[in-house]
Amino acid sequence: MQIAVKDIGPSGHREIAEVPIADMPLLMELVRSEGIGFPVPVMVDIHLVRQEDSVVVTGTLDTCAALNCSRCLEETTASVHADIRIVFEPATADADALGEVVELTEADMERVPYDGDFLDLAAVIQEEVLAAMPLRPLCQTACKGLCPGCGANLNESACSCSNTPVDPRLAVLKNWRSDTES
Repeated sequence: MQIAVKDIGPSGHREIAEVPIADMPLLMELVRSEGIGFPVPVMVDIHLVRQEDSVVVTGTLDTCAALNCSRCLEETTASVHADIRIVFEPATADADALGEVVELTEADMERVPYDGDFLDLAAVIQEEVLAAMPLRPLCQTACKGLCPGCGANLNESACSCSNTPVDPRLAVLKNWRSDTES
């Protein structure tokens, strides 16, 4: 998704678009390697405003991800939403001329350099989608997960495993309390 800088007027420019997952290589890699699906494209609603040479992009993005529950491993869907604020600034030749290590501030984290007459928003959009994805998706908040003994899905049925698994190295301590009380 590219926006021509010259198309951004004094009052700004609003862009509402569907960005296909196929246009974002990092998300396509997740589809191929991790089995994560994106059943719908990324819906983007942004407002671009020029401030001298910089362009401030604010807005929202929404999509849906099909992934596995982190507890029971059943397939589930999670909505992905992000509020974005990015400042595109013209790239400078001396930005890393010396190769110095510089500590970035929080304001630096929302700045993106651009060259030429177009802003490439696809890379920024895919980074925001990745950052907004749940780290531990759940099929439901009360998901019981899998039994550590037999692997049964505890959401579907109870298992016949002992409820108190004991580490064999600690089994000796089980009788310790009764020995000291006598």
